[in-house]
Formats: sequence, structure tokens, C-alpha cells
Amino acid sequence: MHGQRFEFESTINTTISVHDELYAGSSPDSQLAESDAHHFSVYMRCGNELASYAAAMGAQASNILELPCGFGRVTRHLVKKFPESRITCVDVLPEAIAFQTEVLKTQAILVSPPSFNYDMLPDETFDLIIIGALMTHLDEEHNREFLREVSKKLAVGGRLITSTRGETAASKFSKSAIYQVAESDRASMLDDFKKHGYGYAPYAEGHNFEAATSEIAGSYYGISLVSPLWMISLAHSNGLSPVHFERGGWDDHLDLFTFEKVN
Repeated sequence: MHGQRFEFESTINTTISVHDELYAGSSPDSQLAESDAHHFSVYMRCGNELASYAAAMGAQASNILELPCGFGRVTRHLVKKFPESRITCVDVLPEAIAFQTEVLKTQAILVSPPSFNYDMLPDETFDLIIIGALMTHLDEEHNREFLREVSKKLAVGGRLITSTRGETAASKFSKSAIYQVAESDRASMLDDFKKHGYGYAPYAEGHNFEAATSEIAGSYYGISLVSPLWMISLAHSNGLSPVHFERGGWDDHLDLFTFEKVN
């Protein structure tokens, strides 16, 4: 049994995996919802928001890579918005890959940390790469490595979409401890973000958000704050040119970027 089904748009697969940790904290800032109905509404809305953004930014894409795909919060919307496209999904959780292939009927590939085992990614390039919420969790070294390696999978002229926690998230975090990091780490990462454009802290001991992913990934998987200038500079160094930026564009919380590969 993979999970329970709720009513939503008739064309969207609405099965929720019992292993989906994002469902309990459905929005990008992990605020717990008030009821199953509210959980479901927020979960589906957030998935649809990113898929709609991807459709607007990469409408002509025929070969799409989504990583990490998780349990299909975004994938279930992508398959409807890109009905003629080939979508390859990647994740580190075996349960997520099983759910993707058996329930959402996608082509899904299991990889392993650090970040991703890049040799396990398909030996091809893609028109569109969608990185929902990963750079939001990696330390600076692993984010640099991740974008360097994954940009090699993007075809020239193809587009890469990613989210980060920027000024909008930092402002929320400075007012309230919305992320499960130690209070001392909270202060230091906000200071690092302000001074250097990048702040990171691992999850606090005993945290319960995305525990399965964190256990696999290790200490470099936590909460990151990334300035637009840092992100754009990293993109340029990997042959990516900015096409679009929307501050707090995902659920009035995460920044959204679209880059195009120029060389």
C-alpha cells in the first residue's frame, strides 16, 4: 500500500505516499498544516506552483530531468503540463523511486550521496532540468559541486530551474525559528548570509523534518541561505546565463531562478 488518495483535479494522480515526509510539512517553509484536507491543499498547490513555473520557463522542452523527485509533489503536475515530454526522475530514497515507477508511472533512477552519485545519472543531456528543493539544503561546497556536475547534463540552449532560500526566507528566519537548526547555528548562518551571501547550518539533533533523506545524506544536508548574487555568480562559472529571477516566487518563500546554458 503506497498511501491514501484525496480528491483534486480529476486529471492529477492524487495518491500520497505513506513515506512522504514533505506531506506533513507541505509548504517550503515546513509549517505544519492544520488538517489532512489542509495538508493536501497546500501540498498540491506548492507542487503545481513549481510545475507551472517550469512550464512557463521551459515550454518547448522534450527531455526533462527532475531531481530530486521525492514522492511526486511536483512530478504529478509535470506529467500533465508536459504530456509529450520524456521525464526522468532521480532521488536517493528507494521508497520514492518505487512510488514514482509504480504509482506515477515515471522513469525513475535511484542514486546515492554525496549530493548525487553523478555517474548514476543518465548518459545524455536534457532540455530542461528542474531542481525543486535541493540547493535549499546543501552546504556551500556541495552546492558548488552539485551545480557544476548537473549543468553538464544540460544541453546547450537548455534551461535549468532551481530554488534557493534568499532574502525572503532569511527575513522570516530572523523573526522566527521556522527551521529545525540549533539556535546558535541560526545566528551564525544569518550572519554569514548577511556578510558573505551564503549561510548554512545542519539540522539540529533530533529534528524530524525529512529525517530519512537527512540520514542518507549526512551532515552536509540541512538549511542554506543563498543570495541571488552568489547564485548567479556560480551559474556564470558553469556556463549558465540568468533568464529569470523571482524573489520569494515559490509560496512567497523560496527564490526561483531560471538559467540557460550558453556553452
